[in-house]
Amino acid sequence: MSKPFEKKDEDNDANHDVQAPDGGWGWIVVVGAVIMHLLIGGAVNTFGVLYVELLDLFHENASKTAWVGSVANAMALIFSPLSSALSTRFSCRSMTVVGGVFTSIGWLTTGFMPKIEYMFLTYGLVAGIGKSLANIPSIIIIGRWFDKRRSFVNGLAMAGSGVGTFIFAPLLEFLLRNYGFQGTMLVMSGVMLNMCVCGSLFRSVPKSAKHKVSSLEGISNKVFTKDESTDFAVAAVQERIQNKTVNEMSNKIISEILINDNNDKKCRQSIIEKNNTVKDYFDYTLLTNNRFLCLCISFMLATLGHSPASIMLPALAMQFSIRSKDAAILLSISGIADIIGRIMIGVLCDIKFFKKNRQNLYVIAIFTSGVSSICCVFASQYWHFVLYSCILGLFAGGSYNVLPPVILVDLLGIENLASSCGIALLFQGLGFLVGPPMAGFLTDKFGAYQSGFYFAGVSMVTSSIVVIFPTIFERLNRSKYEIDIADRKVNDFDLAEHIKNETKISSEITMIRLHAR
Repeated sequence: MSKPFEKKDEDNDANHDVQAPDGGWGWIVVVGAVIMHLLIGGAVNTFGVLYVELLDLFHENASKTAWVGSVANAMALIFSPLSSALSTRFSCRSMTVVGGVFTSIGWLTTGFMPKIEYMFLTYGLVAGIGKSLANIPSIIIIGRWFDKRRSFVNGLAMAGSGVGTFIFAPLLEFLLRNYGFQGTMLVMSGVMLNMCVCGSLFRSVPKSAKHKVSSLEGISNKVFTKDESTDFAVAAVQERIQNKTVNEMSNKIISEILINDNNDKKCRQSIIEKNNTVKDYFDYTLLTNNRFLCLCISFMLATLGHSPASIMLPALAMQFSIRSKDAAILLSISGIADIIGRIMIGVLCDIKFFKKNRQNLYVIAIFTSGVSSICCVFASQYWHFVLYSCILGLFAGGSYNVLPPVILVDLLGIENLASSCGIALLFQGLGFLVGPPMAGFLTDKFGAYQSGFYFAGVSMVTSSIVVIFPTIFERLNRSKYEIDIADRKVNDFDLAEHIKNETKISSEITMIRLHAR
């Protein structure tokens, strides 16, 4: 007797064979994603305000203090593969809610820490993991709801990060001035709980009413359930199973085909794989793709440079006797430019001409950000820093946040978005982990924040160069191949001529011998 049918979780987002609606509830999902990025981006990009407060509060050196924000931002990205796998296994909605709770607890406990080392655990690890669990689902769910307008919607959603930077910078300055560090952490803990509200909006893409089974090849951990209005062709399925050999099933083990015939002649069918593997949720084999690997290294170098530049900008400005309030406004200006940059890049990437040049846009934006960071070391007046804030927000913010997801889809396909995005963000996390402490170390060693900006600029310029390595190598190999083909044709021609001449000489010798006889 067959076992009771196992109900499938309707919120599970693991199915990629559903066509993106490009609208409908998807716009509500975008609203949730915008607010989500507002909260996460605002917290990440305005750590520079907390950085100055922590320097005054604990009197630690620049490098050690930078580790607090570095660990938090790194954990938010390093745990991305795990977050991606959990979002695929369970649902984007549930993971976002869990992430919101973790983030809130991290901020709350940070306010009561007596030493800065303890903040590595609370603000860094707990809040960082929470941001990761909330951030990745908001990226994945948009990719599943939108196809034709994916770049624009990604840019629109991630523009929330710029709005968050614009709001959080003066907000943190106000809270620190009026409520102190502990009161600020308490208020921000409550603010972060709004992530749970955003996550509740992340509904899975609805399946079509009629699901046709055209082939059993390539079925990987999928469950097909019959709708109440659907007649499932059981006989056709049985015939397909009988006609398929074990080899044609690609070693997939069908553990159960279960049919319950009710009074109304309606059926349910469940096709369940027996073995679940890590690869079902996290495809690490993507790293064997050279283009993808170079992109990941580029993402790491980009964050290696961008993270210390954004964190240490207020401190650099205050080094030139600029008031802390005005220094915090620089982050707000960067946030406004970030909003414009993300939306602008999102719109450009959906234009036919730029669709084929998305990677080139990324290279130009990161290169410009790197050069401007190097030039920033010569800044001495407030308007210099305002100009740099605009460039950093317009190019860096828009490029390494909006472009990576769409570039990854172009390169690997939407079915690999969850895994590729998780791996790419893992590399970005490594950049966040190393960047600020390294810039802080250089600041402590040379006694000026300019050295950290040199480091940031060189990292971003290098990032833009790494992306084009595969293209350069392919062209070199292609040129070498074409030269080899040309040489081979010449050699073949020479050989043919040589054989022709040898044949002619042999014929003449034969004729001479005949005449001699």
